[in-house]
Amino acid sequence: TIAFIHGMSLLGHRDPRQVKVCEALAAAGFRVYAPHFEEVANLRIQKITVQRIKAAVLEIVEQTSQRISIFSVSFSAGLSLLATAELRGQNKLKGLCSIGGFSDVASCLHYLIDDPEADEYGKLIIYRNYLTEFEALYPGLMKLLDAAARDNALPHEAPSLPGVIDETPSATIEYFERLMTCNSTKTNAMAHIYRMHGKELEEFNIERVSHKISCPVTFIHGETDNVIPAQQSKALHQMLLLQGHDTELVVSPLLSHGDRQPLSILSALQLGRGFDHFMRHAMKSDSKEIAA
Repeated sequence: TIAFIHGMSLLGHRDPRQVKVCEALAAAGFRVYAPHFEEVANLRIQKITVQRIKAAVLEIVEQTSQRISIFSVSFSAGLSLLATAELRGQNKLKGLCSIGGFSDVASCLHYLIDDPEADEYGKLIIYRNYLTEFEALYPGLMKLLDAAARDNALPHEAPSLPGVIDETPSATIEYFERLMTCNSTKTNAMAHIYRMHGKELEEFNIERVSHKISCPVTFIHGETDNVIPAQQSKALHQMLLLQGHDTELVVSPLLSHGDRQPLSILSALQLGRGFDHFMRHAMKSDSKEIAA
């Protein structure tokens, strides 16, 4: 049994890409549960999601009367690791597969806001969650950020940003544009985020609880991921190795941050190694383990 924890997609667990993954896991013989997390689908970063993931895992374990595995993607992969650490000693999990997850919030935020190669989607999500105090100074700013994030996530649908801009004060529009393009404005925004939310952000760091993660962990990350850079998985994998954990890392050119890249046989075999590590643990029979 696998619990699939969806990422920050507006469609939540019904995102077609994520549905295909669940279908593939089911076709491989797994029972797959895909709970929906409303706040994640609404692109909200909340610590309560860790508890909700933990509760979902415990509910699935109770329903199936067996240990399960977690397959989680993007920002939710980091939250799932935090939930896994809280389940330490309960013997509920066989393994966890993290696809494009984060480990250190500070370096991830610096990348999203400062690096010109970073996808605007991640930057918009950060601004929307941690610049809410600016709404008083710039009325309509949150609606602009919401609309821009939606248009970025759903490029094939009619854009909503132009209509929102028509209803937004010019001073707010000007500040929004500076947030996206002006280095000094981005630097000031980052300083504000750490001043107001620094302690809250530190609670999302996986490294502080990595020693509590007891199940095998598989890290799979896109080599060209420009939302959460691959270094995030590399660093956490190395830390777990040093702590003696059973862990596997595959950084693949076949993935970006949710979309596949052109196929090559060698890269497919490499990616298969990562999935093999996860599935071998996920398919283990509890009865056989007890007999052994």
